[in-house]
Amino acid sequence: MAVTRGFEGNVLEIQMLTALAFAAQGKTKRALRVLGPLLERAEPEGYIRLFADEGQPMAHLLTYISAATSASPEYLRTIQTALIPTQETQVLVPDVQSVVSQWSLIEPLTARELEILRLLAAGSSNLQIAHQLVISLNTVKRHVQHIIAKLGVTNRTQAVASARALRLL
Repeated sequence: MAVTRGFEGNVLEIQMLTALAFAAQGKTKRALRVLGPLLERAEPEGYIRLFADEGQPMAHLLTYISAATSASPEYLRTIQTALIPTQETQVLVPDVQSVVSQWSLIEPLTARELEILRLLAAGSSNLQIAHQLVISLNTVKRHVQHIIAKLGVTNRTQAVASARALRLL
């Protein structure tokens, strides 16, 4: 109904915001299922700024979108190019690298996982972490497993190295 009354742009924006909301909730696959068809409908009309204005959250989704859309690679590159932050943006937001690093992960680390990661980087054992955070040893082990999976590594040492490379530490 809204489309037939000339509100196509509004409908696209609502769907784009829905995709971003799913992404913010950690539901990346669902976000991509919404965003994929949306990009297909937006391409013929040349919508660029609609997506580019959403910044890093949109950039994160676009890195995974190719399998979820039939929108042309050229169109996707155009949007991604429009998303590149300027030097001014980086000066105004000094902590932008940390935010970018978190968004570059398929599933961002939770606050607790970041806390445990910092303790791992400091050389703490699982037992020391459990005592310091007043949680069970099994909970620490589970968090470490989640950290390793989210960073796409195979052990604690690689997790710390990867986190440093991503500037999460």
